[in-house]
Amino acid sequence: MNDIRTDPMTEVDEDGSRRQAASTADRDVYSVQHDWTDETSLVTTVVKAVSAVAGVRPPDLEPLYSVVNTDALERLFRPTDDGPRPTESVVRFPVSGHDVTVYGDGVVVVEAPSYDDSKP
Repeated sequence: MNDIRTDPMTEVDEDGSRRQAASTADRDVYSVQHDWTDETSLVTTVVKAVSAVAGVRPPDLEPLYSVVNTDALERLFRPTDDGPRPTESVVRFPVSGHDVTVYGDGVVVVEAPSYDDSKP
């Protein structure tokens, strides 16, 4: 991921991915839309999003497989044999101090750590 800016309230367009940022009272919240038609895996989208928000290279992050079963994550959002992709599915997990939420419609939300380290 080259030249990714993760300033709050900044839109970033990189590799055709649409990224948006928003800010809450004590946390920055970033989102990216996974492209289901692309050959990039959902796991790769999650890792790149967290990497961009954290400002580190993907290999410098906590391994995603150490916090979530990556095969199960991919399977959860695959289309079913008799129908479309389950859009109501939601999974939330922490990665390298960031809270990640993956929605069935392909939105991946990354919440940066709280500005106030005294909060849980």
